[in-house]
Amino acid sequence: MLVVPLTGLLPARLAYRVAIARGDLLYALDRDTRKRVEQSIQTGVGGKEPIPNLPSLTRAWFRYFSCNTVDSMRLLGDGKALSRLVDVRGLDNLDAAIARGKGVVMFCSHLGSRATFALLGARGYPVTMIGRATFGDDANKPTLVRMFHRLYRGRAVSYHARVSGISNYPGLFGAAAKAAIALRGNAIVGIAIDAKPKPQDVSRPVAVTFLNKHVSKAPGAVSIAQLTGAPLIMISIHRKEDWCHQVIEISPPVSVEGETADVFARCLALVEADIRRYPAQYVWGLEGFWRLDPDEAGQDFT
Repeated sequence: MLVVPLTGLLPARLAYRVAIARGDLLYALDRDTRKRVEQSIQTGVGGKEPIPNLPSLTRAWFRYFSCNTVDSMRLLGDGKALSRLVDVRGLDNLDAAIARGKGVVMFCSHLGSRATFALLGARGYPVTMIGRATFGDDANKPTLVRMFHRLYRGRAVSYHARVSGISNYPGLFGAAAKAAIALRGNAIVGIAIDAKPKPQDVSRPVAVTFLNKHVSKAPGAVSIAQLTGAPLIMISIHRKEDWCHQVIEISPPVSVEGETADVFARCLALVEADIRRYPAQYVWGLEGFWRLDPDEAGQDFT
C-alpha cells in the first residue's frame, strides 16, 4: 500500500519493474486468490475449452493490478508523467463527435487502467463520469487504509478525469437527467457498461449473455445516447508487453438505431471482444470474475 505508490514517482521503467515484482510476489504467495483468478479466467474466457497459457495469464493479472497503482500516482500534478507513456488512437473520432455539439456518450468496460478517462482529461478532454465511486470511503476500513486508498486511487484520477462526477448509487434518482444536462453543454459523459446492477438500482436492466453467463446489465449509456442524440463511442485501453506503455483506442460512433436492448447487446459484444483479447487486463469483473477484494466490488471509476 505504501511502497508501490511511492515508487510510482520514480522513473517509469523502474517504477513499473517494482510493480511487476510485487505482482509476481503476490502470485507466488496468495494461492487462494491465484486459484480464484484462474477459475474466473477459465470460466469467463475459455468456457469449456481449456486455456493453455492460463498460469501466465493469471500471473499477468497480478502484475496488471499492481501496475494500475503506479498509473494513478503518475497522474499527480499535470498528468504528463503517465500521459507520455500512452498512445491515444482515434482522437479524430472524438473530435468529430464533439464538433456535432450534442456532447458524447463514451462507454467502456473495467478493462485496463482505472486512469482511462483521466488520461483524456489530462489531454484537455475532461470526462463527466457516471459511477459508484469507491475511492476508499468505506467506513469499515482503517483510517490509514482509506487515506492511502484515496491518494493513489482517487484524487489524481478524479482531478484529471472530470469536471464533476455523477453518482449512480443504488436508490438514487436523476443520474440520467444530470447526464443529459452535461451533454447539453457538449460534455463527454463516460460510463462502464459491464457492472452488475444492484438490487436497489432504479434502472431497468436487460438480459444479456456476457462472458459465458446469462446476466442482467443496465443499458443506461445507450438510453441516454438515444434520448439526447449524442454520439455513442467506445473507449478501451490496454498495456503493451513492456508493461510501461499503454494504448488507448477510441472508436467511431456506434449506431444507436433500433431497440435499446439490441443496441446495448452490440455495445456489450464490442466490450466482451476487447476483454477476450486481453483477459489478464480485466481488472474488475462480473459476479466474482477477477476480484481481489469483495468490498471493492461494483462500478469503480475506470
